[in-house]
Amino acid sequence: MKWKKVIITIIALAFVVGCSSEESTEGQPSDMPNGGSPSAAQGAGGMGMGGMGGMGGGQMPPGGMGQRSAQIATVELQDIEKGSLDVTQRLLGTVVQSSEVEVISDMNGEIVNLLVSKGDSVEKGQVIAELDSSNLEDALLQEQNSLASANQQLDNALLSYDQAKQKLEDAQSGTINELDSENLKSVWEDAQENVASMERLYEEGAVPLDDLEKAQDQEEQAKLAYEKDTLNSENDVESAELSLQQAQNSVDSAKISVSQAQLKLDQATENFNDAVIYAPIAGEITALNINAGDQVSTQASIMTITDVSEMMITSKITAEQKSLLPVGSEVEVTTTSQYKPVKATVTYVSSVRNPDGFFDVEIHLDNESENTIQNGDIAQIILSTTLVENEYIVPTNAVFLKEDSNYIFVVDANSDMKTAMKREVEIINLQSDYTAIKVELVEGEQLIVDGQAQVSDGMPVLLPGEEPPEGMMPNPDGNGERTPPEGMDPNAAGNGERPRPEGMDPDAAGNGERPRPEGMDPDAAGNGERPRPEGMDPNAAGNGERPRPEEMNPDANSSGQAPEGNGDSDVGGN
Repeated sequence: MKWKKVIITIIALAFVVGCSSEESTEGQPSDMPNGGSPSAAQGAGGMGMGGMGGMGGGQMPPGGMGQRSAQIATVELQDIEKGSLDVTQRLLGTVVQSSEVEVISDMNGEIVNLLVSKGDSVEKGQVIAELDSSNLEDALLQEQNSLASANQQLDNALLSYDQAKQKLEDAQSGTINELDSENLKSVWEDAQENVASMERLYEEGAVPLDDLEKAQDQEEQAKLAYEKDTLNSENDVESAELSLQQAQNSVDSAKISVSQAQLKLDQATENFNDAVIYAPIAGEITALNINAGDQVSTQASIMTITDVSEMMITSKITAEQKSLLPVGSEVEVTTTSQYKPVKATVTYVSSVRNPDGFFDVEIHLDNESENTIQNGDIAQIILSTTLVENEYIVPTNAVFLKEDSNYIFVVDANSDMKTAMKREVEIINLQSDYTAIKVELVEGEQLIVDGQAQVSDGMPVLLPGEEPPEGMMPNPDGNGERTPPEGMDPNAAGNGERPRPEGMDPDAAGNGERPRPEGMDPDAAGNGERPRPEGMDPNAAGNGERPRPEEMNPDANSSGQAPEGNGDSDVGGN
């Protein structure tokens, strides 16, 4: 009969669905407070056989998918305070010696005395090598003698000049006594008066002509004597002036000779000193390229001196970072051998890009700081910049960023019933760790810094250690999971799994598998398959197929189809 086949099919399906429903509920959290399971609810109102209530016609029993208890979140709070938002950047650099000098000889010659070895420490000005200077010493002595001779000639010229100057002064003052010159003039004047007197007497006939002529002769002689004296004085001045000029020329020539001799002596002295090589800086001999007896030139380095007491850091920065490193600014640095930050000063920032497109930077370390920094260390340059001042500074993970608004959650810590409250904020500057915001706060409100992702506006909250009010489910772990309903303690089984209903002990079968209902022994058929209900022996038809109920034999008609009927089911009749 057709209805027999339907009944057997329903029985088999109900059996399979029941098993699979039990398996699907193992190890999964339940939303049903009283320990009900989906399989139980389905058995009562779904495919259950009790009373044949139809497909899915049952109601959810008490303890099934009921209403959830009110939620309450556990959060941590923090004061919201105004302050500065500082950003710290770290640049990489390399520690190098700030001063390193290649020593080159100032003259060609043979090294006759090498006074240092590689690794030696030297002071600035210390003699480190000497060249052969025997010829230079002779030349120096010759130039010293030449300068001495020129100086003697200058002294003689100066003496002659002084003498000529005195002669000129004497000539200008006169070679005859000034009184004698006046006497000669007076004599001449007296002679002139005598002639005039004799001429008057002669005209009067008082004296003879011889007396007049004699007076005239005397006047003429007095005149000549006076004029001769005056002429000799003028000649003496001109001669003295000429002698003084010649003496001045001799002095100038002698001075030139002295200057030339001095220059030659300076050159000879410099050449002689060049034979002695001095350390240009204090430091360590880090390279030595010569030995005693070697010939050196003015083109090749003979050694390298490195100032190990002063080190600097070289780095490369972008155009945007130049404003963070002005020349003269102070920064902190750490290196691979110096973990504690030490101070350093920016001494150079290139104004043009290097071939890599960056700007070269030099930072000198503070010599007064005790450190263990070594040449070649990799350095971190710590840059701190204040972006915002006197604004609210909050952890960035406490700020919710949305397209339409940005907000935080706060709690009035002084209220008895603490509630999460949403506060919209204005972002001033957002960084990865902290953010500067503008927000209107009420006195006593604190920021939720832990658990903020689980709250909503107006939701009750607990602080760590507080107990929830009756009827509310706390979230003690802060992970967003609901507290399991009664009877679903995750620790009941001792392994974190939900305890199984009675009769589902995984150890009942002794192999960790769930025990099967009576009549489902996997060994009953001897092949590990679940035994089939009576009348479902797969061998009954002799072809491995389940035998069909009576009147459903495929051989009953030539088409192999079930006998014709009206297509109505007799199960769950009407």
